[in-house]
Parts: sequence; C-alpha cells; structure tokens
Amino acid sequence: MNLLLQFHPDDIMRKYGEGWAVAYFFGLCMAAGFALLVIIGFIARAFHRRRLRQRSEWGHPKGLRPVDTLESTKSIFNTRSLEISEKILRDYPYYNPFKQPRAIASCILEGYIDGMQCRTFDFSYFTGTGKHSIEYPFSIVAFHYTRIKPYTALRRRERRDGLAENDIQTGWAELDEKFYVYADDWGLLKNELHQELEQLIVRSNIYDLFLADRTLLVVARKRLKNEGYDQLYATAHRLAVYFYNKI
Repeated sequence: MNLLLQFHPDDIMRKYGEGWAVAYFFGLCMAAGFALLVIIGFIARAFHRRRLRQRSEWGHPKGLRPVDTLESTKSIFNTRSLEISEKILRDYPYYNPFKQPRAIASCILEGYIDGMQCRTFDFSYFTGTGKHSIEYPFSIVAFHYTRIKPYTALRRRERRDGLAENDIQTGWAELDEKFYVYADDWGLLKNELHQELEQLIVRSNIYDLFLADRTLLVVARKRLKNEGYDQLYATAHRLAVYFYNKI
C-alpha cells in the first residue's frame, strides 16, 4: 500500500500512458477496499466477543452457559458458529423470521432452570445489499417443556405490521389493545392465565410470544443490554413456570 502511494496517477500517466494510470487508480481503490473490509472484520469480531462475554457474565448466575467457547467463536462468521446457529433456528420451525435466508443466531446460552431447558440468544436477519442493507435485531428467551402445550401466539400491535385483524378478543382490555392474539384453544389458556400474568405480559418488553409444541418463546424487537435481558428473562421464566405447572 505504501509503495502504491509513492506515485500519483498523473506521474504514472506521464511515464506509462493513460491505460496504466487508470489501472493504477483502480488498484489503489481495490487496496483501500480490501483494507476497509479487514478493519470492519476486526471490529465485528471484537464486538461479537465483547457481546458474548457480556452475555456469559449475565447468564452465569442463572446457570446458563455458552453453547460454544469464547475461543472457538471468535467470529460469528466461522463455520462452527454458523452450524450452531442453523441448528438453533431449526428448533423453532413455527417462528417465521427464523426462516429468513440471511438469518443468524449468536451469543447462545443454555442451561436447565426449574426442570426446563432454557436458551437465550441474539437473532438478526438482513434485507437489501451494500449501503441499502438493513439489520433487524431481536433478543430471544426460550423454555422447553417435556410435553406438548396448546398453541398460542401474541404479537404486539404496530402500525402497518401487515397482520390480519381477525385475532381473538380475550376480554382483557389492555391485552386486546396492545397485542394480536391467536390460539388453538384460547378458552383453556384464558382460564389458566390469571390477571396478574396478563398484566405481566402487557407491561413487559415482549414483542412476540409463542407457546407452541413443547416451547415457550418470547422475543424482544431489539438487541437488549443486561437490564433489558433481565426483564425479558424474568417475564419468560415466570410464564414458563406457570404454564409448566398449569397447562
């Protein structure tokens, strides 16, 4: 790179002609682009390692451990990490965002809480390319049961979210106002879900909630810091224990 910068394109053109000057200019651009990609790669790797370390420190008191070590997940782009990510996302076939072609799970922690497997992880998918690329980050907490639960899905209402409005009216004013609700048997769930837990959902940072098959999945529509993860985890844990014992 230093050698290339010793000469100005005008000097190259005077000595070797216009063709060589153009080639020299494009060579400079390619070298600068490659250097920029290397810098971005190092920054992304450092950010990922810091994020994983923070998540690990957060999860350790709760009995949650990284599914892969810090040493072998130096980058979210290495083969081992991508294999783990694909496996994790396949465990939740009912959650459509996980089916995005450019989706990845990272900072994955696992453990057993109150007899249930618990998993927390960051999730992102990307649309567009280049400068038009947009990242959609989420934070996930999941609890896994040993037997099938009745299907229920809640999605926080937003403008122009594209969802049909033929959702269930639960009779709880705040829940109906703030969430779309879909269920195989809402009557069963409503009889079990008392007012305190309904308020817990309404006041939480949950964007999506799925009780499907053998899993409770709660989703926040952002990359949470420790305080936000504490709230999401506490809400998910309380709901998971209640559904584990009641439904």
